[in-house]
Amino acid sequence: MDDVDVAGAKRVLEEFTANQAAGGNGSEPSPGMSPPGNAATVPPEPVPTVPPPIAASRDLLADFSMALHSRGVVGEDRFAKVTYLCLTSRVLARPVSVAAKGPSSAGKSFVVQEVVEFFPESAVYALSSMSEHALAYSKEPLSHRFLVLYEAAGLESDFASYLLRSLLSEGCIRYETVEKVKGAGLQPRLIEREGPTGLIVTTTQVSLHPENETRLLSVPANDTREQTAAIIKMLACEDGRHGDGDLAEWRTLQAWIGAQDNRVTIPFAPALADLVPPVAVRLRRDFSTVLNLVKAHAVLHQQTRERDDAGRIVATVEDYGVVRDLIADLVADEVGATVPATVVETVTAVDELAAAHKTGVTYQQLGARLGLDKSAARRRAKVATSRGHLKNLEDKRGQPARLVVGEPLPGEVTILPTVETLTGGTVAVRPEGRDTNVPDVATFGVLEPVGVVEIAALDDHHIAVVRQAAEIVVSVGAASASLLMKRLELYPAEAESLLDMLEAAEIVGPLTGSARPVLAEDTDIQALITAYEGGRT
Repeated sequence: MDDVDVAGAKRVLEEFTANQAAGGNGSEPSPGMSPPGNAATVPPEPVPTVPPPIAASRDLLADFSMALHSRGVVGEDRFAKVTYLCLTSRVLARPVSVAAKGPSSAGKSFVVQEVVEFFPESAVYALSSMSEHALAYSKEPLSHRFLVLYEAAGLESDFASYLLRSLLSEGCIRYETVEKVKGAGLQPRLIEREGPTGLIVTTTQVSLHPENETRLLSVPANDTREQTAAIIKMLACEDGRHGDGDLAEWRTLQAWIGAQDNRVTIPFAPALADLVPPVAVRLRRDFSTVLNLVKAHAVLHQQTRERDDAGRIVATVEDYGVVRDLIADLVADEVGATVPATVVETVTAVDELAAAHKTGVTYQQLGARLGLDKSAARRRAKVATSRGHLKNLEDKRGQPARLVVGEPLPGEVTILPTVETLTGGTVAVRPEGRDTNVPDVATFGVLEPVGVVEIAALDDHHIAVVRQAAEIVVSVGAASASLLMKRLELYPAEAESLLDMLEAAEIVGPLTGSARPVLAEDTDIQALITAYEGGRT
């Protein structure tokens, strides 16, 4: 969508607005992914009477991630899963809105487009931009639907931002205006737009309008060299993308969900609230975001969840655990309890370069240190500067930056407690259908650090499980606990222990977000595991 004619989109929507204000029957922009000037109206999809087979999966996000990989999306598992959960939350009273932030060409819009393809067109209304009155005058239904805006520049107007805030916060728009009526002069007109409505917006900006920022969950795009290499490798695979036919069951799933009773109760919510430290006023809004994402995950898995006597879906600690893994660092970052790893890396790089560059570090020098291009390094520095952790001593426009370290980085504060803390240490239920031949938790030594000594003590069967886990993550191109839990039917602790082994064997890298990068190729697995086994006989 970066190549869409934004000026053309604005022109079409402004003409539509003027036509509607005059009482005409102007053409409406079509929903979903249709071009901005297309006036076709998408007919309503038939509502499935029974759920598709995929609805019975115990880990639909892992299934979704694998399906997304088959469509050419690599390295953005966290961003994609959060976006998918947010879109699923459209059926709730308070949908969760998201802002995807990152440098130009980072692939933000591409990932959003691909995730949107998993939903029926009735779930999404996508635009590249809009005029400031479009939300008030458009006839496009927005109730229990997501507005997808492929560039935050479409919200530059204060009035458009005001309308959007009303839609997101109050769940509706009530806008009174005055129109000229033939023979009656100026007459008042009350325009009402029903929600609730969610928003997905992509932007290269470090931050949005302050009033909008607090209503959105900000998710950063991956700007690392490793991600760039993975994308280039994916682009070289001409036959690596499947067609839309693969998504029919996913769209049916979401259409079916939209027709269900999606009320959710979270029995452990009071206990969770007691464990969240009230360190910032913003947590009042962010805690609701956490709860609504937990509800969205329970709604997605309602075929494997119980209902209470009132007919509500009962969310489990498993739902919370998945959501926590996805957004714990984002929530902590939003309330200032910690800073992203990228900011720590950037500030550390400037600090290390300071000795050799007494007058300050330039973006070029910072980029060379981080292994990034100048544009990506500049954006990272601006994020750190906006938080006060870097300062730019250069105040003349057009001159190279002179970056120095600013305020100290804060210590980390845990905002969202772990599942173990929430449950008092009694957590997992053994997954149904688990293969009894899979090694026991104790065999992997999950209560002790995993290292060469531990793996050296494993027998041939257990080594085979490690090798099997390696083959899975290499073939998928991503490594996460949820993936191994599903494929090998493991406890969460077992899956994490296996990932620690694979990291020690240099098959995967350290945890980033909710997944670890895969470092090895198919041909490397045997040699790496053999080297890691060390003296095992």
